[in-house]
Amino acid sequence: MDSHPTKAGNKRFVALGLITIVLALSTGDRATLSVAGPGMSQEVGLSSVEMGRLFSSFA
Repeated sequence: MDSHPTKAGNKRFVALGLITIVLALSTGDRATLSVAGPGMSQEVGLSSVEMGRLFSSFA
């Protein structure tokens, strides 16, 4: 058996790394939006329904 990872194995790790990065960024965006949401809704004039739609876009 060859102890070196195959090209397909390397691609799997790259894909896993990219997915992890995207999920981390999405979680960060969701957390930031939940903190800034009340002030942002007052400043921009969004209703609670519109804010709910905005929050659900990150679900």
